[in-house]
Amino acid sequence: MNILLVGGAGYVASIIRPALEREHHVRFFDRVPVPGAEERSTVGDVNDEAAIKSALHGIQSVVYLAMGIRPGTVKDAGETKAAFDVNCQALFRWLDLSMRAGVRNFVFSSSMSVYTAVSRDHGVIDEETPADGWWVYAMTKRCAELICHGASQQWPDATIVSLRLMWPLNETDWLDPKKNARSRTWHPTGPNDIRRLYSAAVNCRTPGDHVLNCTGDTEGAVFPYARSMEVIGWRPMGG
Repeated sequence: MNILLVGGAGYVASIIRPALEREHHVRFFDRVPVPGAEERSTVGDVNDEAAIKSALHGIQSVVYLAMGIRPGTVKDAGETKAAFDVNCQALFRWLDLSMRAGVRNFVFSSSMSVYTAVSRDHGVIDEETPADGWWVYAMTKRCAELICHGASQQWPDATIVSLRLMWPLNETDWLDPKKNARSRTWHPTGPNDIRRLYSAAVNCRTPGDHVLNCTGDTEGAVFPYARSMEVIGWRPMGG
């Protein structure tokens, strides 16, 4: 399958790239070429319609990894614009152009930041728990999920999967006790789990809008993985 990683030069893309390239033909879209894959990289802004249309030629699955800002970034007016530009305006454009180009598998990288409860002691948080995050990163991810839902209504034969990620880590960061610090409600997700997650999502062929909570909670005690098992057959294994 021909897959396009939007934000292909970023952190999460660097984690999942090896696994996807073993099974698929992978291309990249980012503001800079992806090292080692320059000939498969489209350089452009995520709101550049001409560049998007060119990059979508022959693509069957789009994985949207562009973030706008990183979680924890200072919330000033400039960051607000960047977040809405990437997570809302550009996402709408990518979904619309992708669907019109015949793409029928679209994977959006959302965030567990949509829940304020993640940062405090709380009971079970599953997909039925209402999202309530207000700060700019969380709010734009919530709006983005609504855009994905709207696209699924417009193109009911498409499979659109929103993965609410919790602190995905590469191999180096996974071994860093400061970055891989855990608590009852904080479960970073390991690199192998992230690779399996995206591989499962791009291979999903169940039409509709699927929003999945994806964390490193291997027991599923706080963040149950029943929904992700049902839709894409994924659960965290702890690595």
